[in-house]
Amino acid sequence: MEAGGQFIITLTLLTGLCSGQAVLPPGSVNGAVGGSVMFNTDIGSAGPFIVITWNFNNGSGPVPVATVNPGGATPGPGYEGRVSVSTITGSLELKQLTLGDTGTYTVTLIPNSGGQLSGQTTLNVYERISGAEITGPSEPLIAGNSSANLSCQAAADTSISREWLKGDQPLSPSNRITFSEDKSSVSISPVESTDNGEYQCRLSNPVSTDTASYTLTVNYGPEDVLIKGVTEVEVGQTVVLICSALSEPSATFTWTVNGTKTSIMTAQYIKDNATYGDSGNYTCVAENTVTGLSRSSAVHVLTIGGEGLAAAVAVMVMKTKRRPSPPSRDPQTAVYENTLPMGPPAEYGNLSG
Repeated sequence: MEAGGQFIITLTLLTGLCSGQAVLPPGSVNGAVGGSVMFNTDIGSAGPFIVITWNFNNGSGPVPVATVNPGGATPGPGYEGRVSVSTITGSLELKQLTLGDTGTYTVTLIPNSGGQLSGQTTLNVYERISGAEITGPSEPLIAGNSSANLSCQAAADTSISREWLKGDQPLSPSNRITFSEDKSSVSISPVESTDNGEYQCRLSNPVSTDTASYTLTVNYGPEDVLIKGVTEVEVGQTVVLICSALSEPSATFTWTVNGTKTSIMTAQYIKDNATYGDSGNYTCVAENTVTGLSRSSAVHVLTIGGEGLAAAVAVMVMKTKRRPSPPSRDPQTAVYENTLPMGPPAEYGNLSG
């Protein structure tokens, strides 16, 4: 039966019993278009048989598949070159399978002695899965704003089951992720940065499997903008600062020093032969051209020092501390310098002339 371009096969199984013996093992038989199948009997030592008859019925009445008798084997119409029957076990091999071979098969065995044996089973023929493909959104996706719908299809689409994975791990439903009833599609709404990655759709039926892959890109950011690098360097050395941000696609960068925007538009800020004038506050701004968002880093404080100047200042300070202070003087006390030692007291008398 064909519905909506897909072949729907109803599974049935009947096992005939006669003389207390099962002719066909339980379970249906599966085959692929273009392949072959074996209908194996399970009769122990009941053979050989005088007559073996196989019939097919797809709902329109029985059709002879093959008949074996002492005169030889005769294939039914349309089965020439496609069937072979074992005269010992009664097993049937059916080749070059088509979807039209799906249906019920019945075997009747008449042994040399004993009662007639019969059995019935069902053959299910499937197309091999081919052309598996995932289709997704054609417009750019923005985290927090956009929705994505992924659809999984195959060129041969007969009784296919589907399993969705992300990064080889099963994809589970959530408040943002929902599947269609037959799992032919999955919807993610809204998308987030964590949804970035490779998705797989694994298709399978009883005779084949195939896997399709799709890379989902969600644009987001910039986020977590920060500056890494030195905070102190000596005069004449090289300053290297690096700005980073989480962003899809990669962010573009601009730099501001002491409130003035520079011409640097790369993730790295490099200044050779640093001077005292390079000291100050550095800021990086990251921008995403797809999301239209921009974020600024925290202020990075850079100090440019000089080893020689610092040493000279230290020496001057040390000398100043070692110089003795002049003695304090009382303004009421006379101080005489370079005086000779005083001799014995002078005696004075009355001298004539």
